[in-house]
Amino acid sequence: MYAHSGARSLPPSLADITGFLLRRAYLRVLEVVGAQPAPGQQPTRHLAVLMALDTAAAPVSQRWLAESLGLNRTVTGRLVDELERDGLIARERNATDRRSYALRTTERGLEAVAHATPELDRVDAELTAHLSAEERARLNEHLRELLASDADRTLPDVLADRTGFLVTQASLLTRSRADRALRELGIEVRHFGTLAVVADIGPCAQQEVARALGVTPPVVVPIVDELEAHELVRRERNPSDRRSYALRLTSAGERKLAEARTRIELVPSGGPELRALLRRLLGA
Repeated sequence: MYAHSGARSLPPSLADITGFLLRRAYLRVLEVVGAQPAPGQQPTRHLAVLMALDTAAAPVSQRWLAESLGLNRTVTGRLVDELERDGLIARERNATDRRSYALRTTERGLEAVAHATPELDRVDAELTAHLSAEERARLNEHLRELLASDADRTLPDVLADRTGFLVTQASLLTRSRADRALRELGIEVRHFGTLAVVADIGPCAQQEVARALGVTPPVVVPIVDELEAHELVRRERNPSDRRSYALRLTSAGERKLAEARTRIELVPSGGPELRALLRRLLGA
């Protein structure tokens, strides 16, 4: 799904776009979280769910959980199923709506939360290795301010100073906003990023685009197929390797990219210091 997103030069046309930097930082979170947790520790994504439930004053709905963590309902449902299977949470009839269920943390789940600090510390320490303590505090402050601009989003107190959690939430928020801004153009953020990279380094191979975006080549293939179908990019024989193709923007692709960039720049996404701190976090 994603390639290593550590220290690497960033595509020039995307290096000052908050949403792109957050996306790369989020991919880094996935790398760190994907590392094997310490023996007896729950995976970090499970801990986020347990901690959110632990901060609620009463059993809550699955919808509340999804909104609090910025997850879609499918992902939330899968996590809840896994946690219930492991005896860490329980479903019970909602006292205010007998047709639905509420979620609560079990005693076993509370024990997992109590032992979670080392795993969460590991994630944040690896993620912010390029930042000083003061820089990490400033980054978290900026991320909370960005998230506070979404009135529908709440932050569980126990996770409000966890950089990995904040990066994940901010990435989801900015991506959603950018997709809405681009909807009338008939493209999404993933198309915009690919167009921008091809404009930067084209003509280029799909593998080069994937490398610049921090993802694996198979992720880019369907995006390029869609862009080609809409005549925004074209594949040409690579003159240095006739067995492969090089990507180039069409005139329509250049116009679409220019219009998309104008819309992206209007999306609320924090200030220059946030972007500078994200670049430092990425080691770029």
